[in-house]
Amino acid sequence: MAAASKERFSVTLNNEDYTALKLIADSQKPPLSLQYIVSYALTDFIAAHKSRQIELDFGRRAS
Repeated sequence: MAAASKERFSVTLNNEDYTALKLIADSQKPPLSLQYIVSYALTDFIAAHKSRQIELDFGRRAS
C-alpha cells in the first residue's frame, strides 16, 4: 500500500502561542515534536468542522 501524500506549509505564530505549544509538546512522555502537536490539533479541528460553517470570533485576538 502506498503512503499517503502530504503537503507542507508554514505558519507564523506569536511568541505566546509558540511558547504554549512548545510547553505542551515538551511536557508529553515522551516529548513530542511541534509538528506532531499541530498536525494532531488540525486533525481534530477538521473532524469537528468539516461539515459545518466555522464561527470565527475575530475580536478575540489582538494580533
